[in-house]
Amino acid sequence: ASAKILAVAAILSNKSKVLKEWAYFGLLVDFLLAIEAHLAIADGEQFGGIAALALWIISYFYNKKVYGSV
Repeated sequence: ASAKILAVAAILSNKSKVLKEWAYFGLLVDFLLAIEAHLAIADGEQFGGIAALALWIISYFYNKKVYGSV
């Protein structure tokens, strides 16, 4: 959980493009693995991961549009 908070802080700080890109990548991997884990055990809880992934996509492309690149 602390890595997710640090990733969000790195994205919001907008100090380093490289750090920001790695933070986005880390969150993407986390969300995809969460979806896969829930699908693998078939508990029906994958929709939280899907919602997080949808918000990630919106945030990523909004940042690319506003700042020119991530």
